[in-house]
Amino acid sequence: MPKFAVNDDSPAPPLLEPDVGSAFRCPGESAPISAAIHYARLKSGWTACTECIWNSHKPTSQVQSNQSMQVRKQAGNEIRRTAFGIRGAYLNAIDRFRAAQLAAIFATHLANLKQAETEDQPDAPKQQFARSDRIRIAIGYDGRMGSADIFAGVVSAVLQNGCDVLDLGRCTANSLLAGNRLIHGIAGCLLVTGSGRPSGEVGIDIFGDNEQSVAIPWHEFGVGIRVSTKEAASAGSQSTQSQIAEKAHSAATFRPHAADVWEHLHQMRHPTPTTQSDKNRTQPNISDASTTHIDTTDIEATLILPTMGQSRQLFRTGRTSGELATFASETAYLDWLRRWWPRSTATPVRFRVADELVSQRLTLLANEFSIPLLLRKIGDVTDDKDNSGRLPLSFEIAEDDRFVTVYSRRGRKLPPDELATWINKATRKSSSHVTAHRSLDGKRLLLVDIASPSSGRSHEVISDGLAIAGFLLTLISNSRNQLPT
Repeated sequence: MPKFAVNDDSPAPPLLEPDVGSAFRCPGESAPISAAIHYARLKSGWTACTECIWNSHKPTSQVQSNQSMQVRKQAGNEIRRTAFGIRGAYLNAIDRFRAAQLAAIFATHLANLKQAETEDQPDAPKQQFARSDRIRIAIGYDGRMGSADIFAGVVSAVLQNGCDVLDLGRCTANSLLAGNRLIHGIAGCLLVTGSGRPSGEVGIDIFGDNEQSVAIPWHEFGVGIRVSTKEAASAGSQSTQSQIAEKAHSAATFRPHAADVWEHLHQMRHPTPTTQSDKNRTQPNISDASTTHIDTTDIEATLILPTMGQSRQLFRTGRTSGELATFASETAYLDWLRRWWPRSTATPVRFRVADELVSQRLTLLANEFSIPLLLRKIGDVTDDKDNSGRLPLSFEIAEDDRFVTVYSRRGRKLPPDELATWINKATRKSSSHVTAHRSLDGKRLLLVDIASPSSGRSHEVISDGLAIAGFLLTLISNSRNQLPT
């Protein structure tokens, strides 16, 4: 390609003004060119472009693409709160080290909750707990890529934090919580999972000894919180102004230093208040955080943790490390699950599942109880209609297997409140000790078992997709009970 020279003897036509719209004229050419040719020449580094008045002109879509790429890159490095814990991109946002930071905070908070519960019981023996702060935490991980790696960092941090660990290995949310029910003395559970997010994300869910999600008072641990203006405004209709102010207490302007986080953890595990005012200042408001859930669960926000190079002493908040034990959670969970399923049924049933471990459980139950089962992956569009053109009774169990969706034989999605009403009506005839309810957010169906055969509590609140499906099959195995269509 010939090099364009400014001192060319041939007269050059006047250049077009920059405001001519989509027409461009290159130096030395007599006719305008299209925008497509202009952008192509710019991208290929055409010689005349260095002297053209439009050499900085780029398509709007490219600018927007660069901006959106920056937004995606920033979002990929963020750790976000969710209803049950935290989520972030594997390795970019949450690696083994970051997971250990978060696990140390979770373990410390569970220890504080247990200590507050012990102090509220004046007749309970406190001396053993007061000396060591030793609690037991059950930990498991799901089948996502990276979960096993993050699990290793979580277990190591919890042990270093002075807590005993009950290793449940590969599990789901329900089998983890079943272990919490079956083994006494567990202060809480941690599940390494990315459920509800794209496949490249991981995270940690935290549950208390009551199997409910636990709200973390992040500002008490020196962790910054960034809440966007749009998210805060959308929460205005659901929260009071004081609650929103509490959520925004650690805003984007607050970036913690690792030494501050370590000091927070040390004070919370080993408080030394001398006066009542000092005690109120150093101890977190545990009772409010555990009952009202105003700090973490209803607005998705970004956590601001210290950098890796600043966090050497973050985890050593106890003088001694905890002890590690294992538990065969899958065997115990299946034994508990069998009592919810019918001994046999002729009703064809279809399950769409997201987790391979749930598929294995269904296959075992179907073979054991002679249940005509059609097993599919979520997203499979296979037509399973019978000769009359009707679908089988269908269940869809999400990656978080506490969530189950029920479809009638006509393919209608049955909402949780309708199912709860039908179950309570059907169980009146059999004097069952199980009642059904809709969760507060309206997304889950809950069973309340007042017999509590697997724990010492007066009742159990069960949010288990397989248990609910088995209980529904048990009810419709009685010809008097017809599920809504």
